[in-house]
Amino acid sequence: MPPDHAPSIAQRLLTGAGALLLASCGSTADQTLDISVIDSDSSIFNIERSNLSQGAGLVRNAAAQGLVAHDAEGQLVPALAERWIVTDDGQSFIFRLRSTTWPNGREVTAEQVAGALRERIRMARQGRLGRDLTEIRDVRSMTGRVVEIRLTSPNPDLLQILAQPEMGISRNGAGTGPLMKATKGNHIEFTIPTDESADDAEEAAQSGAVITLRAETAARAIARYEMDFAEIVTGGRFQDLPLIDIADVNRSEIRINPASGLFGLMFVEDSEFLSDGVIREAISMAIDRSRFRAALNIQEDAASNKIVPAFVEDFESLAEEPWGDLPMASRRSIAKRRIDGWNNNNGTVPELRIAMPAGPGADLLYATVRGDLSAIGVDTVRVPLGGNADLRLIDEVAAYNGVAWYLNQLSCGRRTVCDEKGDALLAQAKSAADLAQRAALMSEAEESMANYHSFIVLGQPIRWSLIKEDYEGFALNPLGYHPLPSLAQIPK
Repeated sequence: MPPDHAPSIAQRLLTGAGALLLASCGSTADQTLDISVIDSDSSIFNIERSNLSQGAGLVRNAAAQGLVAHDAEGQLVPALAERWIVTDDGQSFIFRLRSTTWPNGREVTAEQVAGALRERIRMARQGRLGRDLTEIRDVRSMTGRVVEIRLTSPNPDLLQILAQPEMGISRNGAGTGPLMKATKGNHIEFTIPTDESADDAEEAAQSGAVITLRAETAARAIARYEMDFAEIVTGGRFQDLPLIDIADVNRSEIRINPASGLFGLMFVEDSEFLSDGVIREAISMAIDRSRFRAALNIQEDAASNKIVPAFVEDFESLAEEPWGDLPMASRRSIAKRRIDGWNNNNGTVPELRIAMPAGPGADLLYATVRGDLSAIGVDTVRVPLGGNADLRLIDEVAAYNGVAWYLNQLSCGRRTVCDEKGDALLAQAKSAADLAQRAALMSEAEESMANYHSFIVLGQPIRWSLIKEDYEGFALNPLGYHPLPSLAQIPK
């Protein structure tokens, strides 16, 4: 159970947020769609970084589109590029740009796009997409409206990577939309460019409509939503989910995205105790994955301890789950024998520092993990997410539904506790000239990393939104966010 004071803290947060809103907000204008994204206040104004926060990603995605984009359902759609082809060897992607202009009215050229994309790739290689861009060799302009991306080896996930907000194209700080952006004090306004060629009155009426986007805490966003100052709240994570019940939001207005990615505990300290893979596996065995999600009222398929989810396409997992079907009592009995054995041979089992974010949902998760590990003789202490730790919570939505993303997150280029054999197999897979060979090596890499037990899978990431009615441009998707261009179809 979470600490007794957690609900009262959450209630005070919501009450305080509501008081601030009553003092600072007026009623929502009829012609606008007001959206609150759960993020830090300043995040939405900084969209040039290599790692974009939830809010900044929404802004860049709307104001500086890439060659391709995602629609409301997470499917790839054309953006700056109207069409593209891939050469037979899979090592060249050729894009034909649609005719468009920069905000100053000047025509967008292939040379400008190629230069901007090279710069975005250079920056992104320092951030969350760095390990996903290793196959890109060069970007060049071929004619006035054709851009080519050359690869060192085939990457079937390249289009999905190019659709990420970090890959949005801008020049001198300005992008090509599809929405027009203007900063208005503590929020950003987006407008749909006026379409003088609209085919009917309804389509013409949507042109020029306004979306307002604010980045705020979960408590403030929920309070704004409850008082009808926001029609949509997005960017919710597991740690703030209990606040919805405290605020008494109608359950029918909660939308849980089918997000995929990594959600679990990463070993980040290679101490004498944790350097033993048998011990790391024992810790993983002892944790009841289903109890925490049940406490949050989250429905999920049978828990799995596999790094790569079963729904990842074109991937055959070699990793086994030797204890996955065992009852929890049996798993904990095995795990306790291992911990007791280490204690007998090496002395007192050290207390483990577990880093987690703040919030009532995180209180629930930590309480679950603490109780599970205590049952096998391992004591724990909670530390802030960015503090010195032995295990740290990882909560990341996959940038694309490909096995490479999952394995890249566990690679030695990103983690201090990692499987060098699996990392070498991953590097071989990404340099393979044949897609079948790439897939086979990926399977071997996943098997090796799974057996190394550097990551405790706790399920899939939890991403939620609040929405008062069914908007045409809102759909559940695996992205973990809802693109503003799709939401720009504002109901009348």
